[in-house]
Amino acid sequence: YAQILAPMVLVWSIASPLSSLLVVGSRLTESLLFTIAELFFKIASIFIGASLGDIEITLVLMAASGLVLCLFSTWRFLRVAGVGFGLLFRKGVSIFLLNGSFLIMLFLVTHLGEGGYYALGGFLLFVPLGIIISLNHLHVAAARP
Repeated sequence: YAQILAPMVLVWSIASPLSSLLVVGSRLTESLLFTIAELFFKIASIFIGASLGDIEITLVLMAASGLVLCLFSTWRFLRVAGVGFGLLFRKGVSIFLLNGSFLIMLFLVTHLGEGGYYALGGFLLFVPLGIIISLNHLHVAAARP
């Protein structure tokens, strides 16, 4: 179940903190509409999955609708803040490329290791390194004139 919901949770963890930008931008109606849409899609997913008697279909529908809504809402939140897509895309790609080696090493450790200790060790080593490098990259980029 976690594998099905993971992509939506990842994007939701980005969209959720940004949702306050609508409040700051005095766009409470839009905020309410996003909340209503999210509730509608969740209820529809549960209803469809329950009528088919399959929890996996429920989760797939919930994850897919949540993912689309989170992506759209993130785009909208950033537009309200005046952040252009080009800048966001360039920053995202540069952070992904900086962390690509860590992602590859983490994948290799978790899939080629013989136990959970390798995966835990890789996670405890590579994820903090990736976060530190990403924050440093963002700090250096923000300091440029």
